[in-house]
Amino acid sequence: MKKGIGSRKWLGGVFLLALVLGSGQAAQGFTRFPICTAPGSQVAPEVSGKYVVWRDDSYGEDIWGSNLSTGAVFPVCTAGGFQDNPSIGGTIAVWDDDRGPDRNIYGYDMARGVELPICVKSGRQEMPVTDGNVVVWADYRNSNWDVYAYDLAGHSEFPVCTKSGDQGRPAVDGNLIAWVDYSSGVSQIRGYRLDTHTEFPITSVVASQKEDLHISGNNVVWLDDRLGYPAVYGYNVATGTEFPICTNPGTVHSPDISGNLVVWSDARDGIYSVYAFNLSTRAESFVSTGGQPATDGSTIVWNDWGNQFDIYGAAVPEPGSALLVLLGLAALRKRRKQPSGTSRSSK
Repeated sequence: MKKGIGSRKWLGGVFLLALVLGSGQAAQGFTRFPICTAPGSQVAPEVSGKYVVWRDDSYGEDIWGSNLSTGAVFPVCTAGGFQDNPSIGGTIAVWDDDRGPDRNIYGYDMARGVELPICVKSGRQEMPVTDGNVVVWADYRNSNWDVYAYDLAGHSEFPVCTKSGDQGRPAVDGNLIAWVDYSSGVSQIRGYRLDTHTEFPITSVVASQKEDLHISGNNVVWLDDRLGYPAVYGYNVATGTEFPICTNPGTVHSPDISGNLVVWSDARDGIYSVYAFNLSTRAESFVSTGGQPATDGSTIVWNDWGNQFDIYGAAVPEPGSALLVLLGLAALRKRRKQPSGTSRSSK
């Protein structure tokens, strides 16, 4: 279900195709492991360090999490209403939540076990993202979509971009915030530096749809249909250079980035699979069948569709490993049956 200008939802047909075709296989060398294989659907995983969060539809639309160090699976938010679009940075998880009269932003501190109301103002707030220090979201309080942020340390909210037209689909890391801006009539990506309080363009005004932004350091990645089909592009803020990452004419979805590692899923071979690309070595690797990947650089998590919508993960091989160069093609030809997963446990 697509909700608002900030939505990152996949079309239902994509999920259906993945469910029919997905076989739950992973590349040799990526250490695949189950995170949650409970009954029902688990979708939209995000990872930061030892914590993974996702939306869980098993008992309602809730947010659940896992501690990768202990293997524990636990509820993050099971309040009434619909919780969606989780994000995590450090020990802080955030999501949008319609338990009240409007859709608002809530958070949860994993370290303290405390829920945090981030923005509960009137109007709709959606699609929050966080790096653990700042939370950014799309906000409809002014009757058009703007970008607002919240400083977790200073407990203060501030506007990022409230100009005319719509702005949404934000991303944040460190001093850099980016979003999709529709004020010119076509989608472009703009950025904002928290240290200098300056806004700047990231992409030119190109008549293509841009969505699913993610930031790590100086690099921004996003999904772009300028070629007539979705492809993954990147931009380095320090050098002002744009670069293609994946332009295969398969159906590409859900890019993410951490450090030099970019992940996404595409159906270039007729089955949705997760791929990884190292910006330093320019090497692409097949990771696993599945979709909606996320990474923190050392771990990749994704939706696995072998039997149902489960959450799986894999440790990323060491940067110097030849596996990052040679993994993909051999693994695609040699699928191996994977071990059964784990169900929920207490925190």
